[in-house]
Amino acid sequence: MRSRLAVIVFGVLSTTAFAATATASPVAVTGGVQAVTQNAATVTGAVNPRGAATRIFVRYGPTRAYGSRTADVAVGAGTTRIPVSIPLTGLAPRTRYHYRVVAVGAGTAQGVNRTFKTAGGPIPPVPPPAPTVPEPSKLQLARATIFPKAGVIDILAPITRRASGHVSLELHAAGQRHRWTAPIDSKNRRIRQSTAIPAAQIKRGTGILTMHYPGNAQTRPQTVRLRAANVPAALSSSRPKIVAGRLQASGTISDAARGKVRVQLEYFSAGATTTLEKWATIANGRWALDAPLTPEQQAAINLRQGVVHSYVLFTGYFKARMRGEMRSFQVLGAP
Repeated sequence: MRSRLAVIVFGVLSTTAFAATATASPVAVTGGVQAVTQNAATVTGAVNPRGAATRIFVRYGPTRAYGSRTADVAVGAGTTRIPVSIPLTGLAPRTRYHYRVVAVGAGTAQGVNRTFKTAGGPIPPVPPPAPTVPEPSKLQLARATIFPKAGVIDILAPITRRASGHVSLELHAAGQRHRWTAPIDSKNRRIRQSTAIPAAQIKRGTGILTMHYPGNAQTRPQTVRLRAANVPAALSSSRPKIVAGRLQASGTISDAARGKVRVQLEYFSAGATTTLEKWATIANGRWALDAPLTPEQQAAINLRQGVVHSYVLFTGYFKARMRGEMRSFQVLGAP
C-alpha cells in the first residue's frame, strides 16, 4: 500500500510538471554575430517556445536603450531549442551596437545584452569649420585737432574692444603728405594720440586726415577720411533704422556747417562685406535722411551673416575750418 501511494504521488507530480512546462514563458538566448560589415550584421541565438505560439525579434542600438528593433519572426509552438539568426541592416560604420534577442509567447523572455562593432568604412570628410564672420570695427572719429602752439595733431578715435594692432594715418595738407602709425588701446577701446606734424601743415591749420585700420581675425578693416581742423562740427545722429525698405536717420550739426551728412550701411553677405552710402543735405543745423533701398539690397540684408552696422559722417567744411566727425551705430543684430 505504501509503495502504491508513492507511485501515484510520483505520477501526479510528473503530470503537473509537464503541464507547467507546456504553458511556461519561452526561453530566449542571445548569441554572437556573424557576417559583420560596415552597414550590416547577423545576430544569432536560440529560443524555446515551450509549447506556446512564439515570435522573436532583436532589439539593437548604440546604447543599452537600443532604440531600434527588427521585424517579428514566428518560430512556432514547439518545446525544443530552436537556433535563430536575424539580419540587421542600415547600420553605421565604425559603431558599437548593443543587442539582445527577445521572445514573446505565453510570456516575454529576453536574452542577455551583448555588443559588437561594425567594420570601418571610408572616413567621411571632416566638414570645414563654419567661417567666422568678422565684426565691424565700429571705428569713429571724435576729433582730429591741429594745435599750432604745440605743433601737433591730436586724435581721438573710438573703436571696438576686439580691434588690435595699429592704425596707419596720413595728413594731406600744405602740399605735403605726412604719414605715421598709432597703437590701438583695446582696453579703453580707442586710438588716442598727439603727434608732431610738419611746420607747413601746422601753419595751414587744416587738412585731410586718412585713418586706416587693417582689421584682424575678429574685425573687418575700416578706412576713414575726414578733415582735421580746430572748429568742432558737433555732429549728432539718431540711430539709423530700416523701416519698410527705407533707411532713415536724422540729427543736428553746427549752424555753420554746410554740405551733406553721409550715412553708411555695412553688412556681411555672400562671403563679402558690402557698404551702402546715402546722403542727407544739411540745412540750418539739421539733417534728415529717408532713402529707399532696392529689393536686391533688402534681400542681401535679410540673408546677412552677423549684424548690420552704420556709420554717420560729416567730412568737414574747409571755409569754416570745421573738422570732420563720425559716429557708429548697430542697426540690426545677427539674424
